[in-house]
Amino acid sequence: MLFKLFGVKIWVAALGAACLFFSSFVQVWWTSNAPTFAFAPWPLVVFLLPIRPWLKLPLLFWTSAVWVFGLVYPPFMISEAFALAILLLAFRR
Repeated sequence: MLFKLFGVKIWVAALGAACLFFSSFVQVWWTSNAPTFAFAPWPLVVFLLPIRPWLKLPLLFWTSAVWVFGLVYPPFMISEAFALAILLLAFRR
């Protein structure tokens, strides 16, 4: 859904998701850090959705809170937030 909002074709996004799913990333990291990796893109998805501000703001706060409380480990969260900010700057100026 995030790549769809960035304008990437659906087959490219699906191929990237399949490659990530069948890589060793899922085996190594998914068992212990699943909450923070799985929910990291959702605040950015809500930020990019074309919805009214009175609905976007509570959804953004809620998704951010769920992401933070999923696994409060700052090194992962800071690096994910940095990577998502770079994606946002690269695709949506």
